[in-house]
Amino acid sequence: MGENWSYIAPILAAHGYCVFALTYGIDPREPGPYYFGGVIPIEQSAPELGAFVDQVLAATGAQKVDLVGHSEGTFMPEYWLKFLGGAAKVDRYVALTPLYAGTNFAGGATLRDAFEPYSDQFLSQFSNLCGSCSEFLAGSDMVKLLNSGPGGAAVPGVTYTTIPTTHDELVVPYTSGILNAPNVTNEVLQNVCPNDLSEHAAEAFDPVVAQLVLNALDPAHAAAVSCGVLPPLL
Repeated sequence: MGENWSYIAPILAAHGYCVFALTYGIDPREPGPYYFGGVIPIEQSAPELGAFVDQVLAATGAQKVDLVGHSEGTFMPEYWLKFLGGAAKVDRYVALTPLYAGTNFAGGATLRDAFEPYSDQFLSQFSNLCGSCSEFLAGSDMVKLLNSGPGGAAVPGVTYTTIPTTHDELVVPYTSGILNAPNVTNEVLQNVCPNDLSEHAAEAFDPVVAQLVLNALDPAHAAAVSCGVLPPLL
């Protein structure tokens, strides 16, 4: 939480937003204070998000929240939105480097399919260390579940803005983050600024992305995106 949102969170706060964030999905077996979030199965992390949103609504008196997610934070919330009643509590959902269709990072999904059923045994053992990792793979049961139904991954009632990058080295292909639905706006980063070199992690520290987030949250007061603000190497 503190690392991933250290750039965009203060910008949102400076524009008048009440900003809340959480570190979810911590494996209880990991010793503190050094731990990783998002490593338990998606279906176990999603209720944590639900409880957190309820706390935010209670603290602010708001009827709904806007979500800004990055990486797994674009994938896990889909379970909450779709299956745990979250859609009724969310207005806008801005997704940085999303992977709605999963990823074939390092050919993981291809290898899984090529070596079944042996790969299933390996993934089962690997899941003991990272319960969510195999769920990210394209074609996984979780990916199929999140994309099931008439609307696919785009949950009705939520306004989506997705911001993929063509330089994404973890979401492979980057088009996994593109949704085709009436309630979705897809902003491929290089379509906005061809000179933007941000890859997966760098999107969370990119001034162009920050402006796209602000525009998505408040389209009535959207400002022009300047590609000239980019440093020589981001």
